[in-house]
Amino acid sequence: MSHQMKKSPILLVLTAIFFVAGCSTPSKQPNRDVSTSCSEEGIFGKIPQRSLFAKVKLDMPMNQVYDLIGLPTDEQTYPSSKSFIPFYRGNDGVRTDAYYKGLGKIVFSGANIHLMQVLRVEYDPSETGHSR
Repeated sequence: MSHQMKKSPILLVLTAIFFVAGCSTPSKQPNRDVSTSCSEEGIFGKIPQRSLFAKVKLDMPMNQVYDLIGLPTDEQTYPSSKSFIPFYRGNDGVRTDAYYKGLGKIVFSGANIHLMQVLRVEYDPSETGHSR
């Protein structure tokens, strides 16, 4: 029984570390109240009302964004980390970063490249418009 008691504090510490480390906050804080925890979605930066990015809303389909504000200067599509989870069938398997020179970046997420929606808007007037 004493052997079992020795494992309990270690298990408790490891469990606490897991829960504390499991949810990291993004380095940039959203400027609008988005009720998501442990998430990368939101609107970052103070977007001027006259900016094209002010028209973009979370969950807006990619084709609607492109029709509304135009095509990006550059874009990059890549699998999200969730796509490597065996049998994952969610709506965040693929992401596309759309770079707009002088405006910032819009991140789209979807099950595939044909069903993408706005996940994050990052307003940054110093954006070069090219993927890094």
